[in-house]
Amino acid sequence: MKIFEKEKHIDLEWKASNLWQTYDRDDSEEKFWKNYGKLIAKSKKTSKAFLVKSSDQKYSPVVCWANTMKKQKAMKEVLHRIFGRIVIHLVVFFVIGMVLALTIPLFLILWIPVYLIIFTVVIISSLQKHHKRSALLRSRVIIAPHNLERIGGGLKPVKLSYDEILDIKENDLGLHVVIIDKEVTAHTGGVTKDHIMKKVALVFPKVFDHYEKAKELIYFYKENHDASKKHRLSS
Repeated sequence: MKIFEKEKHIDLEWKASNLWQTYDRDDSEEKFWKNYGKLIAKSKKTSKAFLVKSSDQKYSPVVCWANTMKKQKAMKEVLHRIFGRIVIHLVVFFVIGMVLALTIPLFLILWIPVYLIIFTVVIISSLQKHHKRSALLRSRVIIAPHNLERIGGGLKPVKLSYDEILDIKENDLGLHVVIIDKEVTAHTGGVTKDHIMKKVALVFPKVFDHYEKAKELIYFYKENHDASKKHRLSS
């Protein structure tokens, strides 16, 4: 999957070659480097303009998802972790129960219901996590030049423009697209401070097919969008 192509700036290359030929003949070295700096700045500006133009004209949305084999493997790993957590809790419950039975039997009556509540909360939390992970792996992510979109899997559809994206982070699960949830103004000791509350609005799992290439495409569109915005503001 070829993500983007670089334009050959024939005119700029010719000017650069011509400028270097005048280096030995120019009496003023300062003048040469000044002209060279202008040429570099023009080259960067032209490259940004080209990227902005090409992203609109050449690239169509790309739909990404996990195949059946990858989904099954990922869900088995999650279930194994949940089972391991259950075993650890049962061992802890049994060991502490035996210690209390041999030392302070009275506390065993209190220990059993308390630990059963803790155990139930852990199981429910693990099952909820499993359900969310399963739904995430059944979803699809659409990577377009102007936005990212998640559909399917029983999850709420999400569509984000690149303007909304605050940050893109990566961990063992995959890419986490972070946006501003809300802005909160706090007043402490007579000082007013604005705080930005962040949230992960979209996750692109590593088990999706062509993950690395899709990740490059997401970063490319984001950087290209930022360059386009900066170019418009400066012009």
